[in-house]
Amino acid sequence: MTDSATAKPVDDPARQVRDFLLDNPGFLREQPDLLRSIDIPHLTGADASLIEHQVRRLRADNQALQARILELAENARVNERLADRLLELCLDLMAADSADQVVATTRARLAEEFEVAEVRFLLLDCPGHLRGRLDTACGDADGERLLRRVLKNGQANCQPLRRADKALLFDRPAEIRSTALIPLTHGRDLGVMALGRPTPDGFQPSMGTHFLDQLGRIVSGALVRFWDAD
Repeated sequence: MTDSATAKPVDDPARQVRDFLLDNPGFLREQPDLLRSIDIPHLTGADASLIEHQVRRLRADNQALQARILELAENARVNERLADRLLELCLDLMAADSADQVVATTRARLAEEFEVAEVRFLLLDCPGHLRGRLDTACGDADGERLLRRVLKNGQANCQPLRRADKALLFDRPAEIRSTALIPLTHGRDLGVMALGRPTPDGFQPSMGTHFLDQLGRIVSGALVRFWDAD
């Protein structure tokens, strides 16, 4: 018969946790999510290092959250300004009474509001009455293939251009450091609007194209009004 006093006690979960933490003193430092969720009483002396670490971790998380909120607020302000500028351009283009005025207004607005150094309207199958008045119609075979790739993709492209392609699309390629190619479509493929800026970070592949795509739709809607005019 076994003496109950000498029987091996059943493992206590609390003791198991205690023993594990004693054997692994750095465990809580490596588990920030767990450290944030546990309740630790106020400690003094050398034992206060754990709660101090928890406080430092919470402070760092709070600072990161505040930085993210500030970033989102700034992005919202930038987007609001862009939306206002697009609205102003849209109103100006609605008042345009010719394709020439659409082109001139768009160029002026983009130069003033967005620091775009060069704006080219590269039109495919340009009607004769526009081809004679607009000197930006694209007639080069290599350039046309490039434009059709942009149109097929269906959204603005801010990828860096090869030197040869830049020379095909822009009048002053040496001055252009970043580019955006925007499809012009409105029930048909009209062409591409090529924007060039003198700074390398003006247009970047990583940037979103939402506003550039909206710009393309606005300009396309204004230009197509004069597409079939006599």
